[in-house]
Amino acid sequence: MSYIVSPILKGGKEVDSNGVVKHIYAQRVLTPTEYMAIYEASQKWENQVRLDLCLLTAGRYSELREFQVNRQWFEIDHNALHVKEHKKERLKRGIKDRYIHLSRKGVDMVKVFVNSGFTLSNYAAMQANLIRWSQRANVSDEGLSIKCMRKTYESWLIATYPEKTLAILQSTGHTQAVSMEHYANLPFTEKDLQLMKPYVEGWL
Repeated sequence: MSYIVSPILKGGKEVDSNGVVKHIYAQRVLTPTEYMAIYEASQKWENQVRLDLCLLTAGRYSELREFQVNRQWFEIDHNALHVKEHKKERLKRGIKDRYIHLSRKGVDMVKVFVNSGFTLSNYAAMQANLIRWSQRANVSDEGLSIKCMRKTYESWLIATYPEKTLAILQSTGHTQAVSMEHYANLPFTEKDLQLMKPYVEGWL
């Protein structure tokens, strides 16, 4: 089977609570063409809303699952989600409340999600759906996971607004070291940059 584009892969690693590396793996960053193909292949409108929620917030999937029962986190006056951290393990690691800033398309999408009553399935089910949709779309599933949505959007934002890198990192909750290693300076084409525009316009 041939794929529409060669995947952008970056090295990644999983560490345990003591900071010991458990294994190294490939992390995927999607191009706009890949994302749009997967989006169309998901077919149902509710699936497309869920995909856009994962992409356009660049939120952790666990945070988005919490958001679905804390929809007051959406602060429309600030064009942002106010993620209110309360998990002890994250607080111990110094992760605090943060604002996830949204593009114009992101604001519209979150409004739809909040008003629709849609919910997000557990991680394993969403992961299985994503793989199935990518195969249907003829997009390589190498290194593909739900986490790719977060990494992808951060990369699109940095590629479009390099002068806003610090604000982007604060919004996504990543450190500068992590972002520079994995999500900056990726081989996006001029066509990619043009296709990103509707997704990132109006961000902050």
